[in-house]
Amino acid sequence: MTSPLAQLPPPYYDREGITIYHGDALAIMPELEARQFDAIITDPPYGTETNQRDEWMVGEFANIIPLALPHLYRLGSNNAALYCFTSWKHLADWILRCSSYFRMQNVLVWDKGRHSGCYGAFSWQFCWEGIYFGLKGRRRIRKYMPDVLRSSKQTQYPMEKPTDVIGQLIEASTDVGDLILDPFMGSGTTLRAAKDLGRRAIGIEIEEKYCEIAVKRLAQEVLAL
Repeated sequence: MTSPLAQLPPPYYDREGITIYHGDALAIMPELEARQFDAIITDPPYGTETNQRDEWMVGEFANIIPLALPHLYRLGSNNAALYCFTSWKHLADWILRCSSYFRMQNVLVWDKGRHSGCYGAFSWQFCWEGIYFGLKGRRRIRKYMPDVLRSSKQTQYPMEKPTDVIGQLIEASTDVGDLILDPFMGSGTTLRAAKDLGRRAIGIEIEEKYCEIAVKRLAQEVLAL
């Protein structure tokens, strides 16, 4: 398929091993060099129907994974790790789709320690989120940790993940200097965690306001949120 871009756009941000591209990940990923990323850590948009949060949820049950997976596989190194956050609604569907490209090893659980506010009149409160862990090749675990992750940090933006949760994923599967991809970076948590842990990272985000937020977070000497 012909890429919609003739070449990569200029980076929105490029400093100290951290690069941000502002644009559609499905347009930018085909222009990135193949097999360069040691890990892919991302929280793709999938949409959730709730009574409370519809004003900022984009796409009713939107599912970008089938379109993104071929690119993620191409971009991963010969021994790359994949970490992908997901909703319980997509557990069965996404595990099958991911298994066509990556060898799926675990479904990790992020225990939020509180309900997320996403619940309805006929459902229990959501207090956890799943994280797929898969491999391309035979990348070994660097730091063993329980498959239930917890965080002491608060978040500020919709669907944002705590930096220490992302940090645990980074430490488990990468070394200092390794390169990480987050094609749906949101407010830049993966990039900030990568910077703090001495890794390089490339992030892609379609909404410029979140690119701006990510740049501000990367500039903080000590991350406030």
